[in-house]
Amino acid sequence: MTPPPPSKEAGPSLQKEVRRETLVDRRTPSSLLEGQIRTLLISADTLTTQIAEITVTQHLAQDAMALREKRILDLEIALSKNAETTAEVRAMLEPLRGLFRFIGWIATAVKWFGAVAAAALAIYSLWYTATHEGTLPKIK
Repeated sequence: MTPPPPSKEAGPSLQKEVRRETLVDRRTPSSLLEGQIRTLLISADTLTTQIAEITVTQHLAQDAMALREKRILDLEIALSKNAETTAEVRAMLEPLRGLFRFIGWIATAVKWFGAVAAAALAIYSLWYTATHEGTLPKIK
């Protein structure tokens, strides 16, 4: 027995509900059960596929995470070795700081002495040229 068609005043949601009931009523109980089982099997297959994809993705993510952790650990080890080397070099150069300052002072003195010597040589050459009729001094 089919229900009476809905009136136009009932609205679209009631019309859809009546149509569904009409479709359900036309099916036999065995075909309805087969459809439900088929839907459940398809849903289970889809769910199984999705779970497998999630599992594979999780394993890939864990592998990538392990690789990153190994790289970070290697970087930390290299950084600690570099810090140790830097500390050793600094410890070796610390006593030499005074020596470098002393050598810097000597270099400054030599620079000034060189400038004064060059000026004195230029003045001497000019004086010698002026007093010896334009001839330059002879280097022995």
